[in-house]
Amino acid sequence: MKKLILPLLLLFSTCFLQAQDEDVFEHEDDLLYLSEWLVDTYTTEGEELLPQYEEHQMKRFVRIWEDYADHWFYMERSNVSTPNKPNRQWVFSVEQMGEHMMFELYLLPKGLEVKGGLSQAELEGFLDIDKLQLENGCEIFLNYDGFAVFNGETVEQFCELNEHGGHHTKMRMMLTAKKLDWYEAACDPNDKVLWGSIEEAQIYRRKK
Repeated sequence: MKKLILPLLLLFSTCFLQAQDEDVFEHEDDLLYLSEWLVDTYTTEGEELLPQYEEHQMKRFVRIWEDYADHWFYMERSNVSTPNKPNRQWVFSVEQMGEHMMFELYLLPKGLEVKGGLSQAELEGFLDIDKLQLENGCEIFLNYDGFAVFNGETVEQFCELNEHGGHHTKMRMMLTAKKLDWYEAACDPNDKVLWGSIEEAQIYRRKK
């Protein structure tokens, strides 16, 4: 019996380790898919604008610092009429955490002016990874359904990014092959929405 048990244990251990490796590789592929899907230009043109926006908006994601293990993205938002004058500029680092991907949000240093539409090389020349400002609590935890949708949001009331006033900010994003749905709301301490919406998304279509 002992002679039989040992080979079975070895077989079980080997299968378990192989399953773990396959699981890791599967999730690493999720991060690669995200990078391929996210890097693009998106526009609200042709979609209904939410009340908080006066003009149609454009978002652009650029992969930067590809030598790092985490995936880094520069994101800019601008009015469609003035694409070279961003009204928001963020940097995201994305890390695989088991079944989830964690977006960490960074702000550019105060006083740094980066015009819109720059290439990856130009952005890497302007930006210094050590001078970015991490916004603790503004992490977006993203899941991939394994087929067609990346979906995630911030946690509770921890994001104190106050670009639109309020006590905290809630964000949610849904990325598919054709569009990016972006939810954002500035809330008071009682979670009442003061700006934006966490129930209704601003739809950004991939720019053709």
